[in-house]
Amino acid sequence: MNNKFKIVSNASKKSKSNDLYFIFLNENILVKKTENGINIPALDEIKKLNIEYENEFFLGELEGQACFGIEAPFEFNLPENYELIPLYEFGSLIDEEFFLAAGRANQILNWEKSHKFCGKCGSKKENKKEEIAKVCPNCNHIMYPVICPAIIVAVTKVDK
Repeated sequence: MNNKFKIVSNASKKSKSNDLYFIFLNENILVKKTENGINIPALDEIKKLNIEYENEFFLGELEGQACFGIEAPFEFNLPENYELIPLYEFGSLIDEEFFLAAGRANQILNWEKSHKFCGKCGSKKENKKEEIAKVCPNCNHIMYPVICPAIIVAVTKVDK
């Protein structure tokens, strides 16, 4: 099985019951606790929790499952085996590929919150159907999310 997180461009992808949902509320990610650790909930589980949201963003595929990111607009009740944890804590509890998908979801959802209006004319932007982007219905300005990968290196030369 290929465990790599694959970024696939398909903003109009429809979700299925077993697709993974990276859900954020106030910079915390929703996880399901099991005897084997933590998991990302699937769409069927999200429906049972009655979590409301406006937009979902297709992130890519992980272990053959489609992954979506959503932002919950307000607090919701959680059963005993679910928890909201900070993203930095999530990274130490789960495989790297799941953390990469969660990081992508977090950046896209932050972009979604901070780019609701057009920077050129001030009109409310709409989500583009073909890709993860926003388009202004007034002036047709298109805005894409800025994904900020990071790397830390040390440059050395002999003993310096």
